[in-house]
Amino acid sequence: MRKQFGYSLIELMIGMLVGLIVLSAIIYIFLVTLKSQKEIYSSSLLIRETNFLNDLISGELRRVGYNSGGGVASGIYAYDANSNSCIVYSYEKPSTSSAAYYGFRVANDAVEYGVGVTTSCAGGSWSAVSNDEVVISNGQFTVGAPTSVRNTTDETFSITYSFGVSVAVDQSWGRTVTKSINIRNDIDN
Repeated sequence: MRKQFGYSLIELMIGMLVGLIVLSAIIYIFLVTLKSQKEIYSSSLLIRETNFLNDLISGELRRVGYNSGGGVASGIYAYDANSNSCIVYSYEKPSTSSAAYYGFRVANDAVEYGVGVTTSCAGGSWSAVSNDEVVISNGQFTVGAPTSVRNTTDETFSITYSFGVSVAVDQSWGRTVTKSINIRNDIDN
């Protein structure tokens, strides 16, 4: 009787089955890792973008009404009362002793910042300040009625803004940002 060399058909089939099981496990781990990476990226993108927009908008709006006494009018001039999606404001820049009109609006799926805009939320130079990887929607700016500050002639008022932010490639990743800013300045307008 001759001695048999190599593997039998059953041994080859069992080896292939074990190899397919191991390969399936590796592909599954790869896909889970890929999904986790996408979720982490989407989450960090939302956090980073909302923090950036909050810092930018609240920092700019806190300057509303600054006036060093040079006689330059500054304050809130307009916000779109119909859609509440735009606000125009001004403040005196210390280096120039003049006021310019600035604005924020939610348009074209982005938060846009305007320089040299008119008091009707039109004209000037508007450019997107939000990341192209996110979609901004439902923007609203609301200016509260002025209230007197105790024992002074100053007034304080609040500006509240809110907007929705979602990841452009996966709209299920989203959140709503709402912030209210109290401003204590002597508004000239």
